[in-house]
Amino acid sequence: MTFNIIVAKKRFVPAHNDVVLLVLACVLGGLGQLFFLAFVLCGPFGWIDLGDHLDEKNRLVLDCILSFCFFLQHSGMVRKTFKEQLSRRWKVPTPYHCAIYTTASGAVLILQTVLWQASSSQPFVSVQGVPRLLLRAVFVASVALTVWMMRSLNSSDFLGIKPFVLDYIRGGEEEVSKVFAGNNKLVICGAFQYVRHPGYLACIGMIWSFPDVTADRLLFNTIWTCWIIVGTCFEERDLIEHFGDDYKRYQTRVPMLVPNPCAAFTRVKNE
Repeated sequence: MTFNIIVAKKRFVPAHNDVVLLVLACVLGGLGQLFFLAFVLCGPFGWIDLGDHLDEKNRLVLDCILSFCFFLQHSGMVRKTFKEQLSRRWKVPTPYHCAIYTTASGAVLILQTVLWQASSSQPFVSVQGVPRLLLRAVFVASVALTVWMMRSLNSSDFLGIKPFVLDYIRGGEEEVSKVFAGNNKLVICGAFQYVRHPGYLACIGMIWSFPDVTADRLLFNTIWTCWIIVGTCFEERDLIEHFGDDYKRYQTRVPMLVPNPCAAFTRVKNE
């Protein structure tokens, strides 16, 4: 697939393949995120049950493979080297990178949530009553934290199409680069004043807020939490390389994933 911008009457108009990419990013990216939220909140969908072909052990193996497929796709496509290959080898303009990533992530998330096999065993833990409501409240609070994080970034681009749209409106990759030039400066505000990675903290909160812990859910919670922590450490390295000493000073003041309640209270009081 090639990506082109057709010039007509001094306005940049997306070519056919560009429109296809935009639609795929919106549809697959949006559905992938909705499916994942529904899966985390309600548990396995049970649409495709392979119980007649797989025993309990093999179900968990398949679930593990599905998770690692997403880990490889996500971690691979966010790497700087992959983006450089997109630009140099495949001639994909930079504004299209996020849309391509969103499309791929959405497709893999849909496959994972649809093919996920529920455990046939009884839950290890099933929380009822007030504690169950509190866990549901944790999920809502985690979603609210995600929204706060996006507002802190002054962004509502959950689908990664903002650079694409700017490329269409403003005309050309150079103009888009000017808009995002401020990304080279570390700006700390909103949720990022209390924890360096509020999005990952929110994801962990949503994952562990499910009140019925079966074998497959425990597997999901454990490997996803481990992946988030490991991925965060790698991302920290990239952020230090990008922002330098500014980010190192930020690391000394603000925790990575677990907020410091005392420091947070002091900061709010001072504000």
